[in-house]
Amino acid sequence: MSSIISKIAIAYTVGNVHARDMAVQIAAWLEEQGRHGRIVESHKEKVHCVSVWEGVDMILTLGGDGTMLGIARAVQELGLPILGLNLG
Repeated sequence: MSSIISKIAIAYTVGNVHARDMAVQIAAWLEEQGRHGRIVESHKEKVHCVSVWEGVDMILTLGGDGTMLGIARAVQELGLPILGLNLG
């Protein structure tokens, strides 16, 4: 039995304008495909609470290794799949 990924959190580090613009484009594309993209701004010095990730099927990180590692630490107990798109 497989599940369809329809709700995707798109995370990027605040201040990365290229990643932010790409997140907006990806979210719009997902909506066109009948999916939902939730944009999440990641802060290097702030850890997101678990409620930020509620209802999400997977996370797409846009940025570098630090972005992906920070998000991975924040959601490690939730078991969400993470796909990293390295923009560095």
